[in-house]
Amino acid sequence: MLISNLYTANLFLRFSYKMNKLVVEFLGTFALVLVVLVTGNAWAIGATLALAIVAGGAISGGAFNPAVATGMWMANKIRKADLIPYILAELLGAVVAYEVTRRVDLQNIL
Repeated sequence: MLISNLYTANLFLRFSYKMNKLVVEFLGTFALVLVVLVTGNAWAIGATLALAIVAGGAISGGAFNPAVATGMWMANKIRKADLIPYILAELLGAVVAYEVTRRVDLQNIL
């Protein structure tokens, strides 16, 4: 019974760790695209990217861009099995940021 519970806990932790990486990629890409679309200010974009890398780089590697994720895969920094989920999380983050800017008038709020 104990071995079965440990095996289940191990599977959950591996799944949780992988999900954490994807959530970080989603949130980092979301924040970056949101700042790009709302401000267009190079300093704000750079600061957002730097903050995202500092906050999430240790968890996911800090790609926040499908091209960077592909480059990380080519440099053997991420596994091939992780590449497609990374790209999907980043694309989803970008699409959600676009929809937020389209549906909410953030320029008048900021």
